Parts: sequence; structure tokens; C-alpha cells
Amino acid sequence: MKSLRIVIGPIFLLIFGQISLAQNSNTRPIIHDLSAALTDVMIVDGFSPPQASRAYYYSHVAYYEVIRQQNQEYATLAGQLNGLKKLPIADEGVNLDYAAAAVFKLVAGSIVYRKETLEEKVNGLVEKATKKLGADDVIRSEAYAFLIYKHISDWMSEDNYAKLKSMPRYQLIQEPYAWEPTPPIYHDALEPNWMHLRTAYMKDASSFSPIAPIKFDSLEGTEFHAQAMEVYKTVNELTDQQRMISKFWDCNPLQTQTEGHFMFNLKQMTPGGHWMALTGIVCTGKDLNNLESSSIYTNVSIGLFDGFIASWQAKYQYNLIRPVTYINRYIDNNWLPILETPPFPEYTSAHSVISRCAAEILNERIGSEFSFTDTVETRWGYPARTFESLIQAGIEVSDSRVYGGIHYRMGVDQGMNQGERLGKAILRDIIFKK
Repeated sequence: MKSLRIVIGPIFLLIFGQISLAQNSNTRPIIHDLSAALTDVMIVDGFSPPQASRAYYYSHVAYYEVIRQQNQEYATLAGQLNGLKKLPIADEGVNLDYAAAAVFKLVAGSIVYRKETLEEKVNGLVEKATKKLGADDVIRSEAYAFLIYKHISDWMSEDNYAKLKSMPRYQLIQEPYAWEPTPPIYHDALEPNWMHLRTAYMKDASSFSPIAPIKFDSLEGTEFHAQAMEVYKTVNELTDQQRMISKFWDCNPLQTQTEGHFMFNLKQMTPGGHWMALTGIVCTGKDLNNLESSSIYTNVSIGLFDGFIASWQAKYQYNLIRPVTYINRYIDNNWLPILETPPFPEYTSAHSVISRCAAEILNERIGSEFSFTDTVETRWGYPARTFESLIQAGIEVSDSRVYGGIHYRMGVDQGMNQGERLGKAILRDIIFKK
């Protein structure tokens, strides 16, 4: 296939760099590669799961709002997402493919730490354009991309994120039921103010609150003790298959590794990153075009963003002790989980919330009779896993947190309940096609 380098004006080159763009409808949709590039950079940056969900959300909304103008059946999200006002419409002569890629790069680049790395990945992602754009069209397209970027940037600036670090730090609660830092690193509580972010769709962070957890008790024979004993026995009697499942769905972005006297972090993708990659797998499996794929990525990103806010609100409301702390204190002081316990309270399981939410959205958008093979974790040496449905994958996620020893059954069950309710509400109320 012939290719042609797009030449752009020096002013816009300083802003955008060079973005290659496949315009052949038979090629892989560019949105898959853009989203994967963002994931790769966030892995290196060490983004936490909530932070990553925010990057996916704003980057995909920006891309969608440009690319949707290729088909009048697709609705704007302005007025549907909290705080998002009507965006400028592209004038004649704007190449929407080019402008959408440019605005994704600008928005994502404003969020990640390694902006230059993202630019390198985006600039070299796809084949050069097969259809020449005139110089005036290039300038118009990039000017429009920058206009959308400013609009999205202004919207982002009002979500309260900039104020999180100045909010009060988490104060440990001196109660038997309460969370405390866990081995091996004993990190401080992660993002204790995340629930104060402006939500995407939800009215507020408590819109999909779970029921209260089982009342804490340290005595043998009580319901709470039974929850801990299930975790204890499950980990002690793990099959090889269960152990592999727990590792497959770990998705700990900064997993601690020890070699002799040295300790270091193994960087992996976040839970949200896994589901964004799965979105790419199922969209590709359905042979969906770039626009439809973009709408589904955006739909999922809304669920991830609100899912983390909803779970974080519950986590810091109930401040529930992690299994490793409870088991070490009341059952076996030498016991350790298979997975490293993440540094925040237990109830509810955020991975369960966002996984079930994403599964509900994908199940509706892709179809319930859809089997697929999840190859997301093969880059870290884990075998691919095949599922008969997206819901089945979401359920396995929750089981994996018990297998790994980091969540009680009530934490994952109520997390799935939260995610299911949130996902169905988003599907009901957010319109992508008119």
C-alpha cells in the first residue's frame, strides 16, 4: 500500500508533532492503538487504578466527541455527563479522523507524567495517510483539535482533582474493625479523598452505595469470623488453577518483589486497564469500525471512572480491616495472602465493582452470546483465558480476590452488586445513538 507523509505548518507541528493516520476502512481502527498507547505510558508512570480511570475517561470522551460527527446517529455527551457543556462543531474542511487523534494525544498528554513517551507512541502508531490532505485542511483540522482540547481541559479543571492533595490526609482509626497499613510495604492509605471528585454520570459518590458490611467481631462462630475463615482456608487449600486465576486478575500496578535484601516494584496495568484492553479485544472480535469502537470505549470509561468513585466512597465510609490484618491478629499470625494487599480499606472490592460494571456495559453493547479469549496478561507471562461471556469474566474477577486472600466474600459480592447497578443505570441513561 502506498503511503504519504503529511506536511504541516511549523506552528502546529510544535503543538501536535506528526500524527500518522490510517484512512483505509479495512485497517485496524486507530482508537485501539491510541488507547493501548495510553495504557502503556500509565504502566511506566505507575498510575494508581483510580488515576488511570480518570485518564481513560477524559481522553476517550474527547476522541468520541470529535469522531461522532462522522455519523449523525451518534449523540453528543454534552448535557449527559456532569459538567460537560456543548462542544464546538467542526467546520467544513476539518478531517475528523485526524482531529480526533490529535485531541486524544493532547488530552492524554496533559494527564500522564511522560508526555513525550506518549507522543512517541502516538506519532508512530499507524500507517501514514493514503489520501493526501491539503495544507489548509491540515491547519483547520489541528486548529479544531486544539479548540476541543481547550474545551475538555476547562471541563477537566473543574472536577476537583487539583484540590485532592490539599485535602486532609487519612487518619488511622483506632478501632478493632478499622483498616490499617498492610505488609509488605505498609503504605499509607491511597487516594483517601477520591470520592470528592466530580462524578461522570452519578448524581454523587454515594448514589450506588452498598449495604453495610457484616458487623465486625473477632469471636469464633460469628459471621465476620466466618468471612475471614473462608479466606484463610481458601488460600491454604488453593488449587493450581485458583492460584493462576488470582495472579491473572491481580492487576496491581506496583507489585512489590523481593530478591535477597533488595525490594523493587513490578509494574503492571491497572484493573481498569485490563478492561479497556478487553474492550479492544471484543470490539475487534466483532469487527466493529472506529466510530462504534470509540463509543464503546467511552461507554466503558464512564463506568470505570464512576465505579472507582463509588467503591472509594464505600471503602472510606466503612474503613474495614483487610483479611491479612484480621487473620494475623485473631487466627494465624504467620499467614500471608497470595496477592499483595493494596493500600486502602477492604469494603467494597473496587476490582469487583468496575469489572461487573464494564461487563454489563460490554454485554449490552457487544451481545451476551459472545465468547472470547482474554490475552491481556500474556505479556506478564500468564496464559490466555477463554470465557463464554463477559459476565463470566466479571464473576471470575471477584472469585480471584478471595483466592488471592485480599477480600472477604462480602466485599466482592457487594462490589459486584454495586457494579451491576451502576452499569445498568449508565446503559439506561447515557445515550450514544439517537
